[in-house]
Amino acid sequence: MPIRKQEISNRVFIGCPWKVIREKYVRVVTKLEHSFPIHFVLIGRESDQRAEELLTLIKTSLSSSTVAIFDATGGNANVSLEYGFADASNIDRIIYLNVHENNHKTDRKDTAIIADLAGQRRKQYKNEASLMKLLSEFSRSHTFTHRFEAGFKKIVKNIKSRHLKKKYRTLSIKLFHLFDEKEIVRRGDLFEQLLSFDYSDSEIEFMIKGLKKVRLINVTSGRYADVSIA
Repeated sequence: MPIRKQEISNRVFIGCPWKVIREKYVRVVTKLEHSFPIHFVLIGRESDQRAEELLTLIKTSLSSSTVAIFDATGGNANVSLEYGFADASNIDRIIYLNVHENNHKTDRKDTAIIADLAGQRRKQYKNEASLMKLLSEFSRSHTFTHRFEAGFKKIVKNIKSRHLKKKYRTLSIKLFHLFDEKEIVRRGDLFEQLLSFDYSDSEIEFMIKGLKKVRLINVTSGRYADVSIA
């Protein structure tokens, strides 16, 4: 069995067809990342990107993800390839399928789910709203979300103001999303980026110390300390 790259606790890979379907996922996960500390990885090929570079990026992203969601709509060959890598690497997998009638017209050549995914249990959705519901339920039940909710509750347990609790929650979610596509961020850089969101020094310091205490982030010591998701 291949040796897996170190998982990043809040990372989730999404493999889906790039035409039409991918646009739905982009819109949905963009909304969800405002409410949850989960980072969804959706990889799209750049115009000047070689196939080998893209494949390496896909493998790296999959290997560092806690779960991989594959949309089998249309029997996409790229999705099957990604699924095969996840299967061989023992990465937890979930299959989604768009069952809208437009995806099952008889004049389409790729309507059947390809053999690699046939017979696997899958979650079905008809439109963007039902996809949002599926991914919201997934985000809410993810292990990192449970850890985050429990840890955040401890951090703000002595704060009475609902407004301030809400502010700190938004701050903490923004903090986690500063790690999107990254494994490590310099503490100073993290601080500067959060300051740009109009949080005060004391608010940022309070949250960093709190998240470290409840073991949601790791912070190294020293002048050039690094921060990573625990």
